[in-house]
Amino acid sequence: MNCKHCKKQIKKDDPKMRVGLSYVHDYCLKDFIAKTLKKTKLKKVKTDWNKIEYENIKSGVKKTTWNTFSVYIRLKYSRDGICTCISCGKKMTAISINCHAGHFIPKSNSEYFYFNEDNIRPQCAKCNCHGSQDTGANFERNLRCEIGDEKVDLLILKSKQKETLQRTTNDYKKIGKKYRLKIKEMKQLN
Repeated sequence: MNCKHCKKQIKKDDPKMRVGLSYVHDYCLKDFIAKTLKKTKLKKVKTDWNKIEYENIKSGVKKTTWNTFSVYIRLKYSRDGICTCISCGKKMTAISINCHAGHFIPKSNSEYFYFNEDNIRPQCAKCNCHGSQDTGANFERNLRCEIGDEKVDLLILKSKQKETLQRTTNDYKKIGKKYRLKIKEMKQLN
């Protein structure tokens, strides 16, 4: 098998990192992530936003805003492009299909939780899509360590109160714009 970045052969005993269905040498990983971020995700989010910006389809704008927000969350909690699943501790690249932005309180509970930064952390696809009771307990325990009991208890209280929030297409556009600017600032710092 060959390294996805440098195209050189990866030997069995070489340290490597799995990226999607391919592998990358450990020493190539940082460059691979930087190159991929420039080429794919950030441009794709911007391109998708420009495509949908003039449509009045609320769900399309909401989905595009979520894509931008998800990229922001994964980049915010990554170190050198590597995220750790809040539930199981698995390491993964922030831009891989296996890295999701998972919700502590499900977004289906209320629109309030959909774009709430306290409620969302990087999570591996397995924990986010097929999580068990342990997954939720680990998410809560680790979230309490990160943001404190007070904020987590407030999220739980709001979920029991069935906090209602109605957003318009313009609200989603404002949220998307806010997080595109934050991503741009993060890129300038690196």
